[in-house]
Amino acid sequence: VQLCPQNHGKLTRPLLSRLQKSYPDTMFRLHATCRLDRNGYKRFEASTPLVASLSYFKEMAELSSWLGAPAYSLHAGKREESTLEIMKKNVQTLQDVFSCPVAVEGLYPTKGDSLLVSTWKEYQWLMDSGLFYAVDMSHLNIVAARLRRWDSGLVAALLPHPNCIEVSLSSNNGLSEMHLPTEGDAVCYTHSQRQSRRA
Repeated sequence: VQLCPQNHGKLTRPLLSRLQKSYPDTMFRLHATCRLDRNGYKRFEASTPLVASLSYFKEMAELSSWLGAPAYSLHAGKREESTLEIMKKNVQTLQDVFSCPVAVEGLYPTKGDSLLVSTWKEYQWLMDSGLFYAVDMSHLNIVAARLRRWDSGLVAALLPHPNCIEVSLSSNNGLSEMHLPTEGDAVCYTHSQRQSRRA
């Protein structure tokens, strides 16, 4: 089970101990920028310069190790902070800090092209990068809707790849992230479907 920024309250060891005692058969792991005890809540991502974020990620690594977490995942981040190659070096450094795999979660196109790993070409780069990664299928739905193309071949290669250590499922309208439950055929709401429903 992911513990993520949308959860309220700080992730302290007493809180995590209570979770483990309440759900002894469940493994917990951290995702993105959780609210931490010492470092609080900060919007740090794989793109963030480590001079600013390393203390935060060290606390995240300590908690992950203490939990026995099988992995940690974080968002690729912003172009204004980094390039793909610098982001890759950041993650490689973080991998030395964590005792579990550190996975990069790709994103989707935005106005102004502000996010890293947001096109099919960049998802191909991520798969070929040697980094562990997470695939959020709802993000790919937005990629497909905004770029007006679903890359079936790339998706078929991304998902079974040995470096893909997480696949997330939720539904959206292809325009923005909505974190809706999946309902059968509603998982992928592509550009062509959107056009036909508008007609």
